[in-house]
Amino acid sequence: MRNSLIVLFVVFCNFCNAQSTVDSLKVKSKKFFVGVNFSPSYCYRTLETNTSDSYKIIVKFRNEDEKPRFGYSFGVNSFIKINRYLEFGYGIQNSVEGYQYKIDYKSLTFGEMIDPRYGFVYNTDSMALGINEIIYRYTYKYLEIPLKIGVRFGYKKLKYFADAGLAFSYLYKYSNNVVTKYKNGDIDRNSVDYRYFENVNKFGVFGIASVGVSFDLTKRLFIQGTPTFRYGFIETHDSQINEHLWSAGFNCSLYYNLISSKK
Repeated sequence: MRNSLIVLFVVFCNFCNAQSTVDSLKVKSKKFFVGVNFSPSYCYRTLETNTSDSYKIIVKFRNEDEKPRFGYSFGVNSFIKINRYLEFGYGIQNSVEGYQYKIDYKSLTFGEMIDPRYGFVYNTDSMALGINEIIYRYTYKYLEIPLKIGVRFGYKKLKYFADAGLAFSYLYKYSNNVVTKYKNGDIDRNSVDYRYFENVNKFGVFGIASVGVSFDLTKRLFIQGTPTFRYGFIETHDSQINEHLWSAGFNCSLYYNLISSKK
């Protein structure tokens, strides 16, 4: 009887040690991080049409005249470590996308008064008003929820990171910002908000991919820098011309570990 109790005591102690090791590994693998991010970006769009030649001419003119512009995104994000290398991330953020169209009055001639793309008549008095340039910035502002899968590996404080996923977006503002620059240095800024979003898709889905590095500042705090690319899978407008927004930027993030590992 005494020997049996000793054996049971030894088995129980070994079981407790094994269970403690398993629990420690579980806590170590389940890390939860929260953070903030900001990304300046270079924004533009793609245009496609499979309809008549007249729409193909419009696409040609737009590709010649419209140019990229700068945008940005910022928000709050978090991720959970699934295992040593794999992570699942999500969050909520604000994103500004778009493109621009410039009219350079310094080199503009008025041989043809009707703009072949928009059908309005140029104001010939603008030369007398001393206008240098007018910029039309088309702005799409989205509130979105990104869902991503990523991998992280490295040595000590410096680690390499890559992820990919989707951002489900809601368009809460679509506007045309007009900037008029004069020869004397004055600048006028006006904004036209399209409140009713006619023929504009309110919902979008963006594919996201990024790769970069992270650096541990402390045991719980680290910074991360990742060049990021976004592409809109859903057209911005219901029209004969398919317009898809895209952007390339550099995402800067600061994360904090809410659940530290047991040593």
